[in-house]
Amino acid sequence: MKAAGRKLALLLALSLILSLSCVPVSQAAGNGNFQVVNGKIYDPNGNRYVASGLDMYLSDGTADQVLAMFPGINFIRIPDDSTHDPSYFSSFINTMTAHGVVCEIEYHPWPTFDTSSEPSNYLSWINSLANYYKSNPYVWIGTMNEPTNAALTNEHTAVYNQVRGTGNNNIVVLYTEGANAQTPSSYASMHGVVWDSHFYGWLSDYSTNVSDVRNAYLYGTKWIGGVSNAQFGSTYYAGTVSADGAIPLINGEFGPSTDDLSTDANANQVIDTVSNWAIANGYSQGYSGWSWWRPGNGMDNVQNSGVLTTWGTQLKNAIQATKTWLSSQPGLGSSNTLANTGFESGLSSWGTWGSTSAAAGNANSGSYAVKVPSGGGVYQDINASAGAIYNLSAFGKADAGGGSGAIYIKAKNASGTDIAGSEVDLNITSSSYSKKTTTYVAPAGTAKLEVGAWTSSGTIYCDDYSLTLNLLANPGFESGLTSWGSWGSVSAVTGNANSGSYSAKVTNGSGVFEQINAAAGNTYHLSAYGKTDASGGSGAIYIKAKNASGADIAGSEVDLNITSSSYSQKTTTYVAPAGTAKLEIGAWTSSGTIYCDDYSVN
Repeated sequence: MKAAGRKLALLLALSLILSLSCVPVSQAAGNGNFQVVNGKIYDPNGNRYVASGLDMYLSDGTADQVLAMFPGINFIRIPDDSTHDPSYFSSFINTMTAHGVVCEIEYHPWPTFDTSSEPSNYLSWINSLANYYKSNPYVWIGTMNEPTNAALTNEHTAVYNQVRGTGNNNIVVLYTEGANAQTPSSYASMHGVVWDSHFYGWLSDYSTNVSDVRNAYLYGTKWIGGVSNAQFGSTYYAGTVSADGAIPLINGEFGPSTDDLSTDANANQVIDTVSNWAIANGYSQGYSGWSWWRPGNGMDNVQNSGVLTTWGTQLKNAIQATKTWLSSQPGLGSSNTLANTGFESGLSSWGTWGSTSAAAGNANSGSYAVKVPSGGGVYQDINASAGAIYNLSAFGKADAGGGSGAIYIKAKNASGTDIAGSEVDLNITSSSYSKKTTTYVAPAGTAKLEVGAWTSSGTIYCDDYSLTLNLLANPGFESGLTSWGSWGSVSAVTGNANSGSYSAKVTNGSGVFEQINAAAGNTYHLSAYGKTDASGGSGAIYIKAKNASGADIAGSEVDLNITSSSYSQKTTTYVAPAGTAKLEIGAWTSSGTIYCDDYSVN
């Protein structure tokens, strides 16, 4: 919170050392709502979400102004000091959420006070907000800003119960004042909760040494509000988990000035720590800069009369950098590197040519698909690098009146030019949806991949795109056993492939394996196809962890048994245990013969 001469500023950081969480997780898939999965946030389409935005009183500006001045923004924290009727926010929120921008509404009184002094209608106001916006997953509800009392668990629980009691499953944002200011066990049954923490220069004693600032972010303690030696550093939060695992952190306030009156000596170090370093190192899942505009000296206003301040320019650049960073991190969080994969947000994140549109009534799942008429096309680019292996899947169908087109993937160089011969087309011929898949190795010179669909005649519909980075080399054995190790009698053979021409044949007492570098606490998603020989076989596709000395970590192996003589997909989500330096993925057989193909780890 900011007001003339004073700010109660804090940091709560969340350790994302997932090995300390005992909560099992699964691959996040789009379910129409935001999801929390072990310290990360996923959007309604199942894509990784990292907040990058600003704080704004609605009386101070318009949605169109913000969107124009901060391209790529995806988060607005809306302070409200008057418990306005839910409809008060609707025009602003409707514009923002139509652009995929999350809006968090939170009660923001000044001067601050103890939660026991909240207005008598506070919880009923929370209830009304939750009920009014429960059908819009992009509207989150926050708890009271910076109260002056120490124990906030009761506040968190009361607000959470009010929201969930309306049937609202949107994210609930919990402001808190340190790991020692709450009761960890009270959060164990909560779903969809996120910490809100505030970080300003005073928390590192205004030190201009970047190591001091980052050390405060991770290990800091201060007297904050009613908490003596509040443990606001991220290392203190590993023990507080929800039903979704580790609870993500968003820095709901940060900026260049602690008191609004002057710029902190360490403003640049604070800004970089929150908007760059903490994101890149997994200590937070986003930030919101204070603030759009407030009367007074306003040393932390991001704009003045429509002109960006120095701080505003820094925040604008940070938002754009975060968006770029996120697109280049396919191995983190959601394995799908594409955004708006099911077109539930219209054509947001997609480019088009011709008369392409998002259309209802012809979806493979959800409500929308992309409609591509004759001569039209749709596409999305991601950052990529030469040699990387990607798994593309999407669903397509021709219109009942006919259509000829394809789902495609191709590579571009650093100048944005198509790399000759790089395009792979997956033709669409049926009037019923069918899944199209390919494994794609980015060729030399790749800087980006373009994924989409085109039509040469008639109309096609496409939906549910997925593009995942495969950490394994030669996953389909099309290059024989290159990159794979083996014991016993193992060979790459034709005639028994799940896709392509080759698979691995593993006979009695034998095995095949590949190892990748890994880190404790990271979550990995394994998929592979296996079948037994027609004459029978007993074996498994497996994943296990190894330490830095190359020794197996006891109890780390997960076996996915193969029992059918027809190919079936085997999948698991695997959290690397403490001590992990590598993961080993492969297959073994104890009797008979099995075949394995199309491995993927992301």
